[in-house]
Amino acid sequence: MITNNDKLRVLIINDMVIFPNNEVRIEYDKNLDKQMNETFDCDDELILIVNPIDDGEKIDIMSLPNVGVLGRIKLKLNVPNGKTRVVIEGLERVEINNYIFDNKNYSANYNIIENIEVEDENNYINILIKAIERYIDRVPYIGNAIMGQINNVRSLDELCDLVASFLAIDYDRKKKYVTIVDPAERCKLLIEDINIDLQFAELEQKIEAQVEKELNETQKEYFLREKIKAMQKELGEANSKDDEVVRLKKKVSKLKCNSKVKEKINRELARYEAINSNSPELGIIREHLDCMINLPWNSYTKDNQDLVRVKEILDDSHYALDEVKTRILEYLAVKQNTNNSRSPIICLVGPPGVGKTSL
Repeated sequence: MITNNDKLRVLIINDMVIFPNNEVRIEYDKNLDKQMNETFDCDDELILIVNPIDDGEKIDIMSLPNVGVLGRIKLKLNVPNGKTRVVIEGLERVEINNYIFDNKNYSANYNIIENIEVEDENNYINILIKAIERYIDRVPYIGNAIMGQINNVRSLDELCDLVASFLAIDYDRKKKYVTIVDPAERCKLLIEDINIDLQFAELEQKIEAQVEKELNETQKEYFLREKIKAMQKELGEANSKDDEVVRLKKKVSKLKCNSKVKEKINRELARYEAINSNSPELGIIREHLDCMINLPWNSYTKDNQDLVRVKEILDDSHYALDEVKTRILEYLAVKQNTNNSRSPIICLVGPPGVGKTSL
């Protein structure tokens, strides 16, 4: 039976947590890790294990906690790679009374913390085991090995320490589990962390499934396009439309139009590229593309203000249609006198010689 001791060496660990009822292995280089070397350079079987409150490089008494773990050194062995391997078994939570520093090592007096009786302990145990089973079932990186150990545990205190050692939580959170003496409080905190981790795992699986679906659709589309190209090649139709698409893309890239227009043209071009060569819509889309590409985007001409010259051009290019030509000349004359920048469309209604013209 372990009893209170006057003074023991203190092992200060910055990157891992040793829980009671758990066993860990530590390897260190005797020439590089002087703190470890000084700590284990003794014949004591028992040792006090603490994690600093702050993770700063400098360690002093003020940064050391008042709760730690009493451990037993089960094995100390020099391995062939020049390092020393130590196996430590966590035994009990202890209260640190005071720390003593002798310019090389820390030591401390301690008292063993008595176990706290938990009302409805079996209910807590059952709830925590169900949470762990759900956690193992949904989180892929947690193995079933823990279940074999859980089935042999009979106290909530031991179960909480075992689960906390397996749970994929960060270092600061694990340090908190060491300092919480009440097993019921530790159990509640564990269930909270398990539920949070489950939410992250479900979100991660959802994102992975969505990415996989999009990737599969992209691969499927690529495969089908390659298959269509192979069939077109066999039919002697290979590269006819593909080459045309390449030429159209070059023309679109040289267009001096705004981004919205270019985006619309690119959408039509993608539609043209994807459509089957035998589709009746192919020609319509092609004509639409030609129309949009050949429009004089951002190209302007100077208006002809000579109405006499305008009438001569209209008479030379169109026979009769006197009412139409008169309406056009009236529109131009009004526009010159009002300096209106608006450009309404002139609507010519009815067959030639019969209908009327109007705006």
